[in-house]
Amino acid sequence: MINIGQWRVRELILPSLLGLFCLYTVQTEAQVVSINPATEYQTIRGFGGMNGAGWISDLTTAQVDTAFGSNQGQLGLSIMRMRIDPSSANWGTQTPSAARAHSLGAILLATPWSAPASMKSNKSLVNGGKLLPEYYSAYATHLLNFTNFMARNNAPIYALSLQNEPDWHPNYESGDWAASDFVNFLGSQGSRLSLLKVLAAESLNFNQALTDPILKSPTASPYVSIIGGHLYGKAPQDYALARSKGKELWMTEHYTDNSDGNAWPSAVDVGTELHKCMAANFNAYIWWYIRRSYGLLSEDGKVSKRGYIMSQYARFVRPGYKRIGATENPYPDVFVTAYKSPDDKIVMVVVNNGTSQRTLNVTLQGSKVSSFTKYSTTQVLNVGYGGTYKLVSGTSSFAVDPKSVTTFVGEAAATTPSLSASSSSSSSSSGGSSVSQPLTKSAASVSASSTTAASVEASNPLVWADVPDPDVIRVGNVYYMTSTTMHMSPGVPIMKSTDLVNWSVVNYAYDTQAGVNLENGKNAYGKGSWASSIRYVNGTYYVSTFSYTSNKTYIFKTKDIENGPWTTSTLNGVYHDSSLFFDNGRVFLAYGSDDIKLIELTADASAIKQGGLNQTIIAKASSVAGSSFIVAAEGTHLQKINGRYYISLISWPSGKGRSQIIYRASNLTGPYEGRVALQDQGVAQGGLIDTPSGTWYAFLFRDSGAVGRIPYLVPVSWQDGWPVMGVAGKVPQKLGFYVAGQGVNGIVSSDEFNEGQQSIYKLPLVWQWNHNPDNNGWSLAKKPGYLRLTTTRVDADFLSARNSLTQRAYGPQSSAVVALETSGMKDGDYAGLGALQTQYGLIGVKKSGNATAVVMTDASTGTPKEAATIGLTQNRIYLRIDMDFRNQTDQAKFYYSLDGTSWKVIGNTLHMTYDLKQFIGYRFALFNFGTKSAGGSADFDYFRLQ
Repeated sequence: MINIGQWRVRELILPSLLGLFCLYTVQTEAQVVSINPATEYQTIRGFGGMNGAGWISDLTTAQVDTAFGSNQGQLGLSIMRMRIDPSSANWGTQTPSAARAHSLGAILLATPWSAPASMKSNKSLVNGGKLLPEYYSAYATHLLNFTNFMARNNAPIYALSLQNEPDWHPNYESGDWAASDFVNFLGSQGSRLSLLKVLAAESLNFNQALTDPILKSPTASPYVSIIGGHLYGKAPQDYALARSKGKELWMTEHYTDNSDGNAWPSAVDVGTELHKCMAANFNAYIWWYIRRSYGLLSEDGKVSKRGYIMSQYARFVRPGYKRIGATENPYPDVFVTAYKSPDDKIVMVVVNNGTSQRTLNVTLQGSKVSSFTKYSTTQVLNVGYGGTYKLVSGTSSFAVDPKSVTTFVGEAAATTPSLSASSSSSSSSSGGSSVSQPLTKSAASVSASSTTAASVEASNPLVWADVPDPDVIRVGNVYYMTSTTMHMSPGVPIMKSTDLVNWSVVNYAYDTQAGVNLENGKNAYGKGSWASSIRYVNGTYYVSTFSYTSNKTYIFKTKDIENGPWTTSTLNGVYHDSSLFFDNGRVFLAYGSDDIKLIELTADASAIKQGGLNQTIIAKASSVAGSSFIVAAEGTHLQKINGRYYISLISWPSGKGRSQIIYRASNLTGPYEGRVALQDQGVAQGGLIDTPSGTWYAFLFRDSGAVGRIPYLVPVSWQDGWPVMGVAGKVPQKLGFYVAGQGVNGIVSSDEFNEGQQSIYKLPLVWQWNHNPDNNGWSLAKKPGYLRLTTTRVDADFLSARNSLTQRAYGPQSSAVVALETSGMKDGDYAGLGALQTQYGLIGVKKSGNATAVVMTDASTGTPKEAATIGLTQNRIYLRIDMDFRNQTDQAKFYYSLDGTSWKVIGNTLHMTYDLKQFIGYRFALFNFGTKSAGGSADFDYFRLQ
């Protein structure tokens, strides 16, 4: 509409007709809103905005992503409008942003403000001027050349306008078209444009005097797919003639006023106008400039309040949805529309233009939707999560904040509910399975890839296995998590999820650790690497961790988090429980215990910045939770959310459970104010994470006895800028959304050890060695189809032996079986299956001279003792350990079998204890160590979880 640098005179003479509404006092009686999916209106084509490249600077890639991405903090736009420059030499100025928007799923509308001057009656680009009939063909060619150019540059045009505002002739690019001009042009050239969706007439104020003749013309109407117009000086209204002719109705340009895009409550006017357009059967709505002081993005590229209001529609009411029957005006100042997706999701958008909270008694007819999730934009919320409303017999009461636009997203109970606006997710409550007989060698192993998971409701705990100190980020629709594995190698596991519930190990930050070798009588039990931090910035993934073994802090970097390679930087000193933080081109570590400190790194996060920031930002952080502590505040997670800085910590007040505390500040260095955020079941330590649809959670963990420290997902709502954790202050077991019931598959797995038969000599990522391995002592190649563990030295006992290969045990119950061949073992060798922790238990085969025996070892008293010994006369044996973590029973039983079918219990029931000397949950461990000489080997045919 406007050329760069020009002021819109008509802002003064053609005010937008938004409507004036009286303000009402609180009405105590809730009003009924009836939603009827059987009553269908228009199909939604999308919501969009204008990109004025050539007049103003083009959108950057990041700004396009913000505008057309559909994740939290993005707008979810699905239409980009662009200008057709009269000169083909300038067409390339907008191809990068248009191609990027198209790649994100947007459709492109191209609009000319003027035909080339040589084709016009006034031989000028400005002050109107008519397209001369003798140039109709040349103009059609001009338009087609533009669309072909854009298609060649990965930006195919979906809809083509013939002229912007043909009834407005200012002294910038413009053209003068009467209704007869459109009819004549389309009559002669329409067939040439038939492969495109032609839009007419984009008049200043939806002037039907321009479009009625087009619709009624038998020679013009067939070539028009969309009737478009602007809202300057015109309120939205239905256009029955256009609908009767099968045309879509698009509002292709408007903005409510030119005040700042963040001005409140005027931003709510955008919601009012969007409602009116939808209620008037419009298929699409397009704002003026996407990025402008009054735009959806501010000039700095950040989403404005108007943008968040727009996203209440754009992110949740997606192209292809249909508007359905709903009570449109339950209060004088409340406006409602509802929509149905092709897979029967129901979305309701409510605009409350008044100053009072409103209650809506919603009834939903003829739908399988069982609950609605609330997202609101208010003066303090930006598409903020507002909880879940469950329907009882198709009815529920919904609270709508004053001066707000709120979207309620409903899910069909027969389908999988979603963490995002367009896809589904949830969790398994246990992940364990009952004990069954071992599979044969030829059968498929028990793993994530060998089972088909049914949809289940997400439940806490998320992962009933040792995944402590989690740090989670979201990159698009994918989540990545790092965790602590102490003295295990490789270390700092990288786990991936698409639903926050089902996780799989996809990589590690490092293969081995300095000083973690089980050599010279030294070990790193209880040390190794601790609480890691993961971040993603400008295409690079960063992971930090620290080690009390080496007394150093490490920062790993990669462009490809799932494949590497990684580069490593080493910082002298331990930055305890440190959190990487990137802010405005600067990099920091936030760390400490009780006194939370901030130290600045170099811009590439490779070293401490000389002369950089180095100060305490919160002194005595524990003080908000009490005065006496078992554990002072630690576990720092520093995040920036909606312009504020938040620091999440754990503390353990005396006489109470582990507690989550939260601090916030407007400036990075403070001052910070804090409060207790959660004090329930000891669930604490972690950070905040959002979903693509804007739902917030705290990803925390809980000390859970011998199985270890296990993750919990805690719903978060926002009140006055504070994250409020839990449901009525409690951690819920059920989370109200659904996912595939993968359980712990992905972080543990059976293994047939067939890799060597396929010339693959790496172990699956679910395995970790107890300390760094001696790679001369294990092989998948020496006996293909088996894992061979060969002793390389003499060791006194299990905990000092190298090359014990481990996987996590898991709850509520878990069982592991191995098939072991012992012909290569030597006198003094002991090989088998262990339950690894300080107070461990073993079931294995021991060689003593010429004698062989099955031996169960019990170290629960702190001193290993042979609890049972049974002679063995064959070289193949089957070993099994069953673990029971239900209600912290924490017991393990040990079995052996001579044929893999009939099992006999052996030795003692191990009473498992989570011992801080190792600081890990119990693990299944394959072991072979020699007590008299080196060189003996044990061959493991398979490891199977049951």
